[in-house]
Amino acid sequence: MDNRSYGSRRRRVAAVNGLAPRHARIVKTHVNTHLDGNLRIKELARLVQLSPFHFSRAFRASFGHSPHAYVTRLRVEHAQGLILTTNLTLGQIALDCGFADQAHFTKQFRRSCGESPGEWRRTRWAYRESTKRIVARRPGRVNTGAASIVHETGEPSWFQSGPP
Repeated sequence: MDNRSYGSRRRRVAAVNGLAPRHARIVKTHVNTHLDGNLRIKELARLVQLSPFHFSRAFRASFGHSPHAYVTRLRVEHAQGLILTTNLTLGQIALDCGFADQAHFTKQFRRSCGESPGEWRRTRWAYRESTKRIVARRPGRVNTGAASIVHETGEPSWFQSGPP
């Protein structure tokens, strides 16, 4: 039997190695700018001139998640920021982040974070308020709001699941 490989090996290696860095940047930029709308795999694959099947395999190899899981994670992260920095209703936040409705948003948020968006907002809001009072009581400290309160980990307080 002849062990020669003509074209199939090159394609297989490309799919295993993932997207080229410039293609990954193109896809990432497109996803971030169109996060609030419908993102289809066909559309993303067309951006980098791959078939939807090969794009999905290369995307998973590059980003570690399927395109759908990656977009959902970005939408939930964007929603977390909006929940803590605005007074918008959860339904409005769901629509602004590209979810079909509040029920879909709640289901994905609970799957990702382990609690509903309302529970998440209440616990972070209460923690944020208590942290503000503690920071305000320290002499020489200025109370600058929740987004600027940074803990030892270097992350803003709303990224953490509870008190440090």
